[in-house]
Amino acid sequence: MTNRPVKFATVARVLEELGFTLKTVKDSHRLFTHAGTGATLLLPLRGADLRPAFVKAIGRTLDERGLMQRDEFESRLAPALAGRGKAASNGLGGKGSAA
Repeated sequence: MTNRPVKFATVARVLEELGFTLKTVKDSHRLFTHAGTGATLLLPLRGADLRPAFVKAIGRTLDERGLMQRDEFESRLAPALAGRGKAASNGLGGKGSAA
């Protein structure tokens, strides 16, 4: 799995394609529920990105619930990650190198 943040919107789209329903919980989190399996995912919404640890946990939950294998989840996220180069992951927000 990637060690880079992933756009919340990208993950939300994949979850909704799998049949999850999005519900707002207060202002800082989003709750996704899947009626068929009873799976729930509570994700923080701090900025536009999800930290890699959350993305990994989502993949694990999808796999454990039989909704999607981890490698398929990762491949669904790959197109969104392809456009995010090294500058986006170095904490500089695409503003060049640290040197």
